[in-house]
Amino acid sequence: MALATALDEILVVIPALNEATTIGDVVRSLQAVGLSRIRVVDNGSSDRTVEITHQAGAEVVVEPIRGYGQACWRGLQEVDAETEWVLFCDADGSDDLSQLPQLLAQRNDYDFILGNRRGTATGRAQLTAVQNFGNGLASALIAWGWGYRYHDLGPLRLIRRQALEHIQMGDRGFGWTVEMQARAVELGLRICELPVNYRPRQGGKSKISGTLSGSFKAGVIILTTLIRLYARTFQSDVGAQGSTPRASQATHPPILGEPDVQSPPALGDLGGLQFQNGRGTSQWLNQCLLFLSAVLLIWSSVWSLPHGDFLNDPTAVPQFWWGMALMGAGFVMAWGLRSVTASWFW
Repeated sequence: MALATALDEILVVIPALNEATTIGDVVRSLQAVGLSRIRVVDNGSSDRTVEITHQAGAEVVVEPIRGYGQACWRGLQEVDAETEWVLFCDADGSDDLSQLPQLLAQRNDYDFILGNRRGTATGRAQLTAVQNFGNGLASALIAWGWGYRYHDLGPLRLIRRQALEHIQMGDRGFGWTVEMQARAVELGLRICELPVNYRPRQGGKSKISGTLSGSFKAGVIILTTLIRLYARTFQSDVGAQGSTPRASQATHPPILGEPDVQSPPALGDLGGLQFQNGRGTSQWLNQCLLFLSAVLLIWSSVWSLPHGDFLNDPTAVPQFWWGMALMGAGFVMAWGLRSVTASWFW
């Protein structure tokens, strides 16, 4: 099979919002490695993003409802039967697409292949302190809840179409990536992270990491998404009456129609809440609440601290109340704790 024919089974989905300065180069970079089925989802651009995308030879789909997950979801609609894989990447030129052949070469061995920006020195250098903190926190929470340790929540990701359909993505915002990764572990997908370079955005304006408030709001959404997934998993396990670990129940059909597909060795026991590392449901839930409430309380304190001078800076009031809202969420979670140690209390 010729390379061009083999790559025709891959659909590229690129969410874009006012990326006229970079989208043309991104499309041409994808075409340079042999990818021809490129779908750019315009998420309400007011510049020439649509025009330049057409000129570069890519398909344009319009999604007026704003949201990263919303745009990704729209790009997955009306996909033809020939599509076996979906590749997601950013429209700002920050992904080093020259490394795509390494990702594409893993298709025979894995179901979900991610670019790990923290796996290279250049990638780590481009991530802000807030991004690194958010990546580390989300990765730790996924490892705690699902038993698999990711290293990054990067945008460059390749996933088997059937696997994506089984995940049944629900998030329509910035929680899209973390939901996909947590659910991939739940469903026992074969997961691979490859170190990739990461560059500064090549033009335009960042919608998330470029501003402190944008990073803050994205972080809140990611945490909320994980809490929702925790709750759903908890309810599922309670419904199973806590008698048998999920991994041994085999209640879902084979993800990809391949009987020999197994969970990665690194997953360990996917018994979930009742059997996570041998702890009972209530103990596991207490520790989750403890960790999340502590993170929210500390994060909200750090966020609110620079915004308390209301008399000299009236614009600080909204930022201060954002912090107070987050702190309130942390206190609400803390009310559900059965007990805490002295060190956690302080």
